[in-house]
Amino acid sequence: IINEYEQFIQKLENNYTQKADEYEKRIEVLISKTHEQLKTMEDEFEVRHGNQQLIISDQHKIIQAYKDEEHHAKIVYEKQCKMLSEQSIREKNEIKTVC
Repeated sequence: IINEYEQFIQKLENNYTQKADEYEKRIEVLISKTHEQLKTMEDEFEVRHGNQQLIISDQHKIIQAYKDEEHHAKIVYEKQCKMLSEQSIREKNEIKTVC
């Protein structure tokens, strides 16, 4: 009976060890898959982030171009206003001298 009991205990220990090994392998597979998924997500994030940075850079360039254009238009407008003002003054003076 003792021998049968020892065999039973040995069988239980072997089953336990086998199950523990199986669970450990399953856990390792799950960890590996999770790591792969995280790596894929990180890579996708890096690509999206890079693309977004390019878009932001392009938008900054467009904004700067609009600001430059606005500044140029303002200078042209001020020049034209000054020229028209000077022309108006000359014409007024001419009218005064004629009259």
